[in-house]
Amino acid sequence: MANFNLANRIEIVNPAANVDATYGPYADVAEANAAIIEGLRVQGRTVGILSGGTVVEYWWKDGVTDLDLVEKTSGGGGSALTVRDDTTSVEEVSQITFVGAVVSEDAPGLTTVTISSPDTSGLVPYTGATTNVNLGEFQLSTGQVTFDQTPTQAAGVGVLRWNDTDGTLDLGLKGGNVTLQIGQEQFIRVKADEVIRNGQAVYATGAVGATGRITVAKFIADNTIDELYFIGIATEDIAANQEGFITTFGTVRGLNLTNGGNIYEETGYTDGTILYASPTTSGYLTKTKPEAPNLSIPVAIVLHADANGQVQVRPTTGFHLNELHDVLITDITNREILQWNATDSYWQNVTLAEAGIQPAGSYATAAQGALADSSVQPGDNISDLSNDENYITSDVIGVAGADLVTNIISLTQAEYDAIATPDASTIYNITDAPPPTGLQAVVDDTAPVLGGNLNANNFEVSNLSRINGTTTSTIISGAASGATALQNVVQDLTPQLGGALDTQGNAITGNYSTDGYRGIITETTTTRSTSLTDAGDFILFDNATSSEYRILDDAAVLFPDGTEIDLLQKGVGVLTIVAVSGVRLNGVTAGSTTVTAQWGGATIKKILANQWIIVGKINDVA
Repeated sequence: MANFNLANRIEIVNPAANVDATYGPYADVAEANAAIIEGLRVQGRTVGILSGGTVVEYWWKDGVTDLDLVEKTSGGGGSALTVRDDTTSVEEVSQITFVGAVVSEDAPGLTTVTISSPDTSGLVPYTGATTNVNLGEFQLSTGQVTFDQTPTQAAGVGVLRWNDTDGTLDLGLKGGNVTLQIGQEQFIRVKADEVIRNGQAVYATGAVGATGRITVAKFIADNTIDELYFIGIATEDIAANQEGFITTFGTVRGLNLTNGGNIYEETGYTDGTILYASPTTSGYLTKTKPEAPNLSIPVAIVLHADANGQVQVRPTTGFHLNELHDVLITDITNREILQWNATDSYWQNVTLAEAGIQPAGSYATAAQGALADSSVQPGDNISDLSNDENYITSDVIGVAGADLVTNIISLTQAEYDAIATPDASTIYNITDAPPPTGLQAVVDDTAPVLGGNLNANNFEVSNLSRINGTTTSTIISGAASGATALQNVVQDLTPQLGGALDTQGNAITGNYSTDGYRGIITETTTTRSTSLTDAGDFILFDNATSSEYRILDDAAVLFPDGTEIDLLQKGVGVLTIVAVSGVRLNGVTAGSTTVTAQWGGATIKKILANQWIIVGKINDVA
């Protein structure tokens, strides 16, 4: 556009607003150069410089350097722009109106000139931005950054924003599935050897060359994988041969903690439950602490047991014994022990012989009958037996028919039965015989003597001839056979204190003729149920308040038919006898009755399975 000359004076109509924010006026040229950086200058841009109350215009005439800012020269017969009021600055001008005609070489008679504000597109707004600020590839250099604590824009990959719930900054990580709570979590990015689900435990299997990525797979705590390779918990689903994030410390969210979600072995978690790496299913966690030889690795604690639950990850992998700093284990073999090496200051594995300890079984014991060496001490070697006159002599005295015992053999019952003629000088130890539980099949004590000498098995030494091996663990061979006295003595499974026994050693239920007395039990609690120890007893209920005696069914307590129990109400509290569900009392299912008065009583007697009768000073059964 061609230049034009101003024939008349310019009058500032509205001095309250700006025409050009960069115009000035400035105190001098230096201030103008400092205020308008070189990047905002264009050739021909004009600024005002104050000089004695007059604004003198300068412009960047031939370039945009500091030296290119020079004073404009007048010409064309026009007049310079002046400010009528010395207190009014040009930067406050919003509109200029020409008074009268404007003379222009290119536009005679022009009366209006519009002056536009400079183009500010591409400049960074410094306050009150109404849209995103894009710095392009340039950095933001500042002393500090203050984040809005109520952000409204969406989170996403690469977005850093305030998280008021966790009280920290959120950073959206690659992939869009994981958000890092800065200062509260630690992640590593890995490559998966197999499909791994959010919340599953993983371990390091290797690395991917120069990428710096660890490869991982699902971990199992069955002691097949060294715990040193354990990494953490996946914090997102990762497809096979793809990359994703693993939490080594922090919160893993979005876990189904109500039905296991195919990543946990059990259900029923509660807040605060400790979760361990599973020894049975790869990648899974369990609330059951694994036991050796499995690895016990506490991995996380349940923060919120919900279908959209959370766990706090903090693995503690533990150590094997040989990983402790003051332990050195080499070439370990069975039955070795740890011994302190004072010279080198560490624990080391040694054999019993290297430790100066004789193995168990190399010692004689003091349980050798009446002829045992009373001076046997720990450390006495059994090889010295033949040289110690106080040990068992070459003849076993006092056991009828017994010969010199020179050998002990362990074998099964079947192997013993296959021996046609057992060796008279051998003790046979039957390894698969049931353990003895009492006097069983003891034979051939033809003349027991009151106060007679007994051996270790409580049999008279002078008459011991044979312990039948079918029900005991040791057979002494070489003794006379043919029992003539105690035979087939069997165990009484429920012996009673003071109870009478029949010829088989069993308690005689309900018959006390041999004793002349019976057991009396005083019951001071308000509720008592039948038990096997009640059979044949006399139970006194001595209570100031009501009492109840409950007859349980055969599934709970199995009494033999004919069992009798006597009951007496000694106290003032009323005694009630109740049959539980499934039990008939005087023909009434779950029947009950009460004793009519203090010092009244009743007898209950079992007649059939789950059927009892009651007689005595009672009310009707109902």
